Amino acid sequence: MWKAEQPISANGWWIICDETGRELGSCDGGFEEDQARLMAAAPSLLAAAEKALSECCDLIGTDAGNALADAVAQSKVHNS
Repeated sequence: MWKAEQPISANGWWIICDETGRELGSCDGGFEEDQARLMAAAPSLLAAAEKALSECCDLIGTDAGNALADAVAQSKVHNS
């Protein structure tokens, strides 16, 4: 599980750390709090979306189901 933290060393910025405590950096110092909290929740949100799509037949073909499927697909695209 990732977590958002605001250590003193980040000068008021928020950082994201993985389950080992390693910082997942922003390359320029940190993030705003809402961005950091959303990014820290991303792995859990992705897992929940995938579970909902695989277990909730009522979502298939609905706007909500399509939006979830699009978001999951977008999360799997690697830009180079």
